[in-house]
Amino acid sequence: MSNIDHDNNTQQNIVNNFNNFQSQLIKDTGKYPLVAEVYCNSINSLVTGQALVQNGVALNIVDLRGNMKTIYRPSSTTVGNLRQELDGNPHIFIGGVEHPDYTALNSVVNDKTLRVLVDGRPSRNDVESGAAPIGQCEIMDIQRSSVSFSFNNLPNYKGLLTQNGREEEFIYIHYKVLQKAIFGQVHLFIRVHLGQDGKYHVLNDGANSKVAVKQIRKDNIQRQINAGRELSEDPLKEVAIMLSLKQGDVQHRNVMNVIEVGQDARCIYIVMPFADGGEMFDTVNRGGAQNEGTTRFYIRKMVSGLIHLHESGVSLNDTSLENTMMHSFGEQIEPILMDFGMASFLLANDYGARLLNKANQQGKIAYIAPEVYKRVQYDGVYADIWSLGVITIMLATGCPPVEKPSRTECVRFRLIQEGNLSNMLDIWHRDYGVPSLTPYFHDFVFRILIADKAWQRLPLSLMLEHPFVTGQILNNDVWGRYKTMMDMFQKLLDYAYKINNNIGFSVTQQEDVVNIASAFRLEARAYAGSGGDVDNLLDWCNSKMKCFFPPNFELSVQQ
Repeated sequence: MSNIDHDNNTQQNIVNNFNNFQSQLIKDTGKYPLVAEVYCNSINSLVTGQALVQNGVALNIVDLRGNMKTIYRPSSTTVGNLRQELDGNPHIFIGGVEHPDYTALNSVVNDKTLRVLVDGRPSRNDVESGAAPIGQCEIMDIQRSSVSFSFNNLPNYKGLLTQNGREEEFIYIHYKVLQKAIFGQVHLFIRVHLGQDGKYHVLNDGANSKVAVKQIRKDNIQRQINAGRELSEDPLKEVAIMLSLKQGDVQHRNVMNVIEVGQDARCIYIVMPFADGGEMFDTVNRGGAQNEGTTRFYIRKMVSGLIHLHESGVSLNDTSLENTMMHSFGEQIEPILMDFGMASFLLANDYGARLLNKANQQGKIAYIAPEVYKRVQYDGVYADIWSLGVITIMLATGCPPVEKPSRTECVRFRLIQEGNLSNMLDIWHRDYGVPSLTPYFHDFVFRILIADKAWQRLPLSLMLEHPFVTGQILNNDVWGRYKTMMDMFQKLLDYAYKINNNIGFSVTQQEDVVNIASAFRLEARAYAGSGGDVDNLLDWCNSKMKCFFPPNFELSVQQ
C-alpha cells in the first residue's frame, strides 16, 4: 500500500467515525477515573439469576470502573435487597438519585435510567451517622514516672488513647502544638508502647514514633452550622475521604495517609504520619527559587500523588505550597500532598461519566483555577491541574504567577489568558532577577495554565512524559516534533469535549478535526521513532478519546 493510499484510508476511517459520533457505542463519555478496587469488587459477587418473562426486571449494574453486569430479579426486589447482596453496604444510585431501601427497583429502573450505579465509598453522611469505622478515644493523664524518658519538666503528660492503642497496648503522648486549624489544632504526639516493666517506652530508637494529630472540635463545627455559614472546609468529609483512601489497595508515599481516626464527646482525632520537613511553602520562603532540577523532582512526585488521588476518585481542590508537606525518605526529601478539608469525591452519573463539582470559591485564591474563582461548576481534576501549574512557577521563580485568576483584577492573569506566559517569565528574568528558565519549562507551564478551556490542560499522566519532567535533552528537530504533536493533541482535546457535550461543528471544523487526527497519528509515530516517550499518550488517546481512536483503529506507533 502506498503512503497516499494509507493516508486516504486513515482519513476515511476518521470520517466514518465522525459520522457515528452520536452513536452511544462510539461516543466517549469520559469514563470515571480508576478507583481503589475495594469500591468496585462487589458487583462480581452478584448471582446473575434467570431471565424472568413475567414479574421480573433486568438490571444493568455498573461500578465506578465502568464495568457492567446484567442480573435478573423478581419485580418485588427492593433497593435494600440489592444492597444486602453487595459487599460493604454500598450506595446505590438510579437515575442519579439514591433511593430509600424500601423502593422497589422496577418502580425506578426504566428505559431512561437504564442503569444502577454502585458506589462503595464512604460519604460525609456515613461519618456523621457513625457507619464509618471511627473508634473511641480518651484523653488521659500519664504519670511522669510511668514513662521511661523525659519530654519536659511537667509532673504529668497528656496522653491520647485510641482504639488501636487499646488493642496493641500503646498510647500517644502529647509533645507540642504544631499549628492552628480552622476547627481546632494540629499536635505532635509521640507513640509509646507499654513494656513488661509496666512503663511506656519508645521503640526502635524513636523511628516512626512521631505522629501528627489533627484535633477537630465538634462544637466549632456546630457553631458554624448554627450560624448558617457554609463550611469553607468540611472536616467530616475530610474524615470520609481519608478513610476511603486508607481502604485502597495502595498507600501512596506522596499523599498523606491516615493511621487511624477516633473521637470522644468533644473532638474528632485524625492521626497521621509526621512529616519532618515542614511545609513546601517554607522551603520556598526560606530558600527562594529552586533550581529546575529540584523543581522537576518535586513536580514529578506531586504529579504521581495527584494521579493516585484522581484514580482513587478524589480531587484535592486546594493544592498549594502550604498544603504540601516535605518529608525525609532516607536521604531524599519528597513532597506529600495533604489537607483534604476542601477535597471532593469525584461523582459519576449512571454511565460512569464524571460530574462537575458544585460552584464555590474554595481554595487559596492565588492557586485556584479561573473557573473556580468565577463560582461556576467545575471539574476538580482540571482545577487540580491548574493549581499544579501555579506551584511549578512558584517553585522555580519564588513568585506566584497571579494574585487572583481574574482578567479585570490581575494584569498577569490577562497575560496568561492571552497566551503570553512565556513573555512574562522572560520579563521577570530581565527586569527582576528571576532565574532564566529553559524552553522545556516554558512549554510545560504553558500547556497547563490554560485559562478558558480547562479540558485542554495537559493531563497529569502526560506530564510524566514531558521533557521538562523527564529531564530529557532533545535536539531541535525532535523538540519541534514534540511541540507539534502536543499542539495537535490539545486541539483534539477541545474537539473531544465538544463531541461529548453535543456541541455542534461547522463543516470547516469537521474537515479540521479529520485532518488533525490524521496528522497527529503520524506525528506521534515520528516522535516515538525519535526516542520520545509516548506510552502514556497512547494509553490516554485509546482509552479516553475513543471518538478519534476506537478499538478497531487505535493509536499506535507501529506502521
